[in-house]
Amino acid sequence: MAEQTTYIKIDRNLKRWRWFKNKNTLIVFLTLLLDANVVDHEFEGEIIHRGEVATSLATLCMSTSLTIREVRTAISHLKTTGEVTSRSCNRYQVITIVNYDKYQDNRQAERQTKRQASDKQATSKRQQYKNDKNDKNEKNIPPKSPTGGLPSSKGEMKPRDEGTVSDIPMRYRKDYKTYADYYDARNQ
Repeated sequence: MAEQTTYIKIDRNLKRWRWFKNKNTLIVFLTLLLDANVVDHEFEGEIIHRGEVATSLATLCMSTSLTIREVRTAISHLKTTGEVTSRSCNRYQVITIVNYDKYQDNRQAERQTKRQASDKQATSKRQQYKNDKNDKNEKNIPPKSPTGGLPSSKGEMKPRDEGTVSDIPMRYRKDYKTYADYYDARNQ
């Protein structure tokens, strides 16, 4: 998925909405909410504002799996109750969701960006904690020999400079190029 993920809010009162039981109108309205611009955006030389969708009946038909007549009727329903307005352009129409800011908080984009940043921090903290646990388990290595070495894979004690890469546990071989690097990291 190349695009940044964004979300829409759906109020639970939607179940009490006049068009909730009319599945075609509900589908078209939810599609318009999902497709609406979160910020102003230029489209074919025209600024499409927040809460507006530049679309066509054919595009809505493809994205909702409804016929043109069903989409046209659904948009008519939404216009009669003041949910949406529309204006025609050359090859498309711009549908405006009238109360978009009421449906979608204006600070939503800011919160999502902050939330994603904090989620990344929380994830990295969890990963750090997991690595700390692994380090603690690795520190249960038998004590160093009097000469200052670590035990080799065969159990014998190797001084810092005499170990080989094969003396480094498999899971750490990608992190350390030499036995001395591994030794120094384990003894900090």
